Amino acid sequence: MESFSRLRLLVGEEVFAKIKGAKVAVFGLGGVGGAACDAIARCGVSRLVLFDFDRVQYSNMNRLTMADGRDVGRMKTDVMRERILSYNPDAEITAFNEFIDKDTYDEIIEKERPDFCIDAIDSLRPKIETMSRLVSGKARFISSMGAGGRLDPSRVRTGRLDEVTGCGLASRIRRVLRNSGVDTGKIRVVYSDEHPVKPLPPTDGESSERGRTRGTQSSCMMVPVTFGMFMAHCAIREIMRM
Repeated sequence: MESFSRLRLLVGEEVFAKIKGAKVAVFGLGGVGGAACDAIARCGVSRLVLFDFDRVQYSNMNRLTMADGRDVGRMKTDVMRERILSYNPDAEITAFNEFIDKDTYDEIIEKERPDFCIDAIDSLRPKIETMSRLVSGKARFISSMGAGGRLDPSRVRTGRLDEVTGCGLASRIRRVLRNSGVDTGKIRVVYSDEHPVKPLPPTDGESSERGRTRGTQSSCMMVPVTFGMFMAHCAIREIMRM
């Protein structure tokens, strides 16, 4: 029995053909994006464009479903590609070991032209720039808000960015986008209304590769994976309607 026979029974051959032929871009392969990417690939999406500049670390193991200890030090894009090809060897996977931002968006996205985009970027500036470009380009997409510092997956919600409550990241993004003239009522997001635990303050010399100093954020597997499942469901539902 081939990998997608049970899904074919669920959605029918005509709809499955839509899913299989769709191209989806995933920005960020952490706890949220990795789970979303794995889910859409297991639903039969066979053309994927992956973006992540990071490598697997031991500190990822509590939430990164696609990797285990043997993958520490490897690029996340390579790990994700290998995982997908293990159950769908016919998949067409284009991987970029970089974050999508204003410097790479036009060159890559305009060339790849995905049918749907999953924004799981966790760095504020690249995330806002990407969301702005997706809106201006009238792309179909969904964005993840803050999943860190939360424990209860039952508090995960989907909705419009302008109606999100209880998420500091959403508030900052909403303010910047509105000041830029972006209609936040048209942006679909996944968020949690659970009050988050504050991250530890950054230590001396601690910074991200994108130049933004950050502390250590707490996390558990259930919440980011739930975010990813909601995003994958949104992507598949949109593709089924195409």
